[in-house]
Amino acid sequence: MPNRLSRHPQHLFLSPHLDDAVFSCGGQIVLLREQGASVHVVTAFTGDAPEPEAPLSDFAALLHALWDAGDNPFAVRREEDRCALHLLGVTWTHLPYQDAIYRRPQSGGTWLYPDQPAVFGQVAPEEAEALSLALAREFAPLCGPPGQTVVHAPLGAGGHVDHQLVRTAALLLEEAGHPLRFYEDFPYSEEAGDLEAALAGLPPLRPVFIPYDERVLRTRLETMALYASQLVAVFGDAARMEEVTRTHAASLARASGSALPYAEREWVRDAPGSHQDAGAGLAPAHGHPQGVPLRATGAPGTT
Repeated sequence: MPNRLSRHPQHLFLSPHLDDAVFSCGGQIVLLREQGASVHVVTAFTGDAPEPEAPLSDFAALLHALWDAGDNPFAVRREEDRCALHLLGVTWTHLPYQDAIYRRPQSGGTWLYPDQPAVFGQVAPEEAEALSLALAREFAPLCGPPGQTVVHAPLGAGGHVDHQLVRTAALLLEEAGHPLRFYEDFPYSEEAGDLEAALAGLPPLRPVFIPYDERVLRTRLETMALYASQLVAVFGDAARMEEVTRTHAASLARASGSALPYAEREWVRDAPGSHQDAGAGLAPAHGHPQGVPLRATGAPGTT
């Protein structure tokens, strides 16, 4: 496998939502599994929508209509994710934190992120530190001892607040000694300026390309198509998803200089620091904020 990823037998992909890891890293996951690496995908924001009688913001109501997945779309979305990860042959964990479109201040009142500009803007101060740390504490036990598992986290292209929170949690894991790679949040990363803005908010990074062939791309596309509720909202339709994904992967392959026709790209530090003693703050959390229920985990073939 290119870029020496195969030197590490275990890989943990941090996915903010129930599609991000597969949309962004599907080809790489196919290659890792074919080489016999252990791959686990943990998704942070998979909690149920509010009860049907509870009010939604106009933006959340719009997304519900686009997803066309009933009053509790996250039950449908979790099943889509299980099917996709089963196809890829990887294990998974669904954490029960709610999506940004549902979250409210602890004190009550209106939504923290009531519209699209807010969702793709600044993380609310009241959760910026606390929620990132809670997520890091959830992720840490899945990493094992420092150096054992490569952590793949969203770069934050596009600026979605949930992606920013997971990225911050990943930086805490890096401080605790876990190797960290940032994947490009697709399809946000293809929007003009979004990738550059995300890179500007991080320490200097260098690109690492993961090239692959048509067979791997087709598996990636097949897996992406299993997130049926998201295709209209994210791409417009399945045909557009295939077109955009194929075009973007081809452009990355050209940038890499590889003879293979497609690629994905991650970003890494040239010499990441290893601060073993910084992991003390990542002891597993005792309970969950706002009384959220226990996480769900699974392996290929489980439901």
